[in-house]
Amino acid sequence: MRDQNQNQNQKKSGNEVRPAGQKPGGNGNKRFRHNKPPRNFWKSLLTNKGFDLLVLIIGITIAFGINNWMTAKDELAEENFYINNLAIDVDKDIARLTTSLAGLKEDYEVLIPYLEKFGKEAVVGDSLASVVVAILSVDTFEGDNHTYLSMISTSKLPVITNPEVRIKLAEYYHFYKTIERFEDAYSNSLLAMNNYFSPSINYTLRSVVNRSVLTAVQTKNNLLLATSHLEDGIERYQEALVLAQELRKSLVPVE
Repeated sequence: MRDQNQNQNQKKSGNEVRPAGQKPGGNGNKRFRHNKPPRNFWKSLLTNKGFDLLVLIIGITIAFGINNWMTAKDELAEENFYINNLAIDVDKDIARLTTSLAGLKEDYEVLIPYLEKFGKEAVVGDSLASVVVAILSVDTFEGDNHTYLSMISTSKLPVITNPEVRIKLAEYYHFYKTIERFEDAYSNSLLAMNNYFSPSINYTLRSVVNRSVLTAVQTKNNLLLATSHLEDGIERYQEALVLAQELRKSLVPVE
């Protein structure tokens, strides 16, 4: 009886419904076949990757180019900024040098005729007073070198790319010391001259109150010393003016 039931169960198991398309004895798992890549697969892949790499390189190159262009543009703007400011300073110096030089020449032209007459013929006392007042009324040169000093203190002088311009800048502003030395020496001489003439001349009225000063040797010596200083000053101011004008010609915006 037991054997008969087992045989019936085995038959039932064998008659179970199988999924459509499944062959008898199958385990129900499909087998997938790995297809080979197309014949031009690797060639196409390499081509695409190569194109992507080329695009990347071109993009990086353009980015660097734009960055370099922007940097060059900023450097050019900075250079022109300093050039324009230097030009303004030099223009002011040229005007002041011209005025100071004209003043020295006027004093010289007043002094020389008086010296030529001194001791040779009688001179009007008040003419000496006019000469002395003219000599003592001297204007000092106040240079405008703020931009240049700022560039030196901040190490910005290399911003000026033209080496000739940098040389002219150094030569001109170094010449300031020559002007200062002249003015110091001349000022000391004028101070001594004032101490000598002030007791004998009324500067306000431009008149001589002590006529002995008209023929004194020390008077002539003071005037000769003033002449020497004026000749030196005129020469120094002319040199400075030439340097300033040459520098100004070179201070043009860079394009």
